[in-house]
Amino acid sequence: MKKIWILSFFCFMLLMQIFLSNVYAATLYDDFSGSSVDTTKWSTATSSDTSRCAPGSCSVTESSGYLVLTSWAYLNTVSQYNPANGKITIRVSVKANNSNEDFSITTRSDKTLDSSVYVHNGIRVDIPFNGNVSINKEVNGVQTSLSSATNASLSSGSFHDVTVTDDGTNITVTIDGSLILSASDSTQFSNNYISFVGRPNEGWMNNIAYLDYVSISTGSDTISTTTTTSGVTTTTTTTTARSTTTTTTAATTTSLTTTGSAKNISYTIPYLQTNSQQVLYCMASNMTSSTQTGYVMVLGNNAAVKPAQSYESTTFTVSGKATKMITFLGQSVTAGTTSISLINNTGGTTSDSVMYGTKLTFASNDNTTTCSTMGMVCFQGTTNPKRNLLGILCYDGSSYYAH
Repeated sequence: MKKIWILSFFCFMLLMQIFLSNVYAATLYDDFSGSSVDTTKWSTATSSDTSRCAPGSCSVTESSGYLVLTSWAYLNTVSQYNPANGKITIRVSVKANNSNEDFSITTRSDKTLDSSVYVHNGIRVDIPFNGNVSINKEVNGVQTSLSSATNASLSSGSFHDVTVTDDGTNITVTIDGSLILSASDSTQFSNNYISFVGRPNEGWMNNIAYLDYVSISTGSDTISTTTTTSGVTTTTTTTTARSTTTTTTAATTTSLTTTGSAKNISYTIPYLQTNSQQVLYCMASNMTSSTQTGYVMVLGNNAAVKPAQSYESTTFTVSGKATKMITFLGQSVTAGTTSISLINNTGGTTSDSVMYGTKLTFASNDNTTTCSTMGMVCFQGTTNPKRNLLGILCYDGSSYYAH
């Protein structure tokens, strides 16, 4: 009976993933793996102002698996995406060469460049690589600031995952898994294209922005929420455009929970201990070119107070082509200089005798991310050599793999 239940569960998860991928797939996706810009998806534009865009210096090209925007060059969607008809989610991985460079995404765009080489009408998200992110509105070439922040952590030379949402009123900006900025504006424009531009943040020097893994999807995040009660357990299932989350008071199962990124993989670690002698060291190797954002969730414990089965609010990152050690010691997790407290989900009070299980999720917009390209191995205890921890499962969105 147990084997039949497990098989049925995995079949259900597989069918659900297939259903979601077919029904709620991105309206537009491009990984720029060709040799030229796909004109069925994109149009391009450059400034005619030779003081800012000398002849031949502004260009939009597709090369080496990237979309390359040089100076004041624009990439525009061929299709229109009206947020009044459903929430728009734009995801892109972007890299710049230095902190003087700037990258912008404009929704509700008319694709027309004004005298300042901005889109003439639209809602523009400016992401300078100095971290000063802003949301601005352009109406007939007149700019109005809607919101700004200085807390974005952007390192030049590395890809960063950017997500912009627009539901016709509310605009949000998320970078590497962290919500950076939000604003509200319900202005409706006659055109609703989406425009991308790489431009200098200081002076009129040439700059280059590299784009990869662009996806644009439409529709509400939440499709349905159902609650059922059976005996002493209550199960709530929330279906979104990117995932299905099941929460049960008995803490039986939790599927891959949305992180706002296009590609998630998760490692389930079934046994940890808050006793310092049972410290766990996990080495995570990111073999992709994109930064991965790490999320931690406690799935179950042997304490009286059960976990919420939601991701901790603090996240960490693993840069592209880098390895990072993640340490589970006591009731906290440390990754580099980031420390994440698990005390609320390991009983709620200080204890060195709680057993618990966790899920580590790595999220990005890089579709090359798999259980193989984002590998992880864990060792437990204080002995030398330490014990290799068995029983870890990796889930890539469709299949489970033993590690």
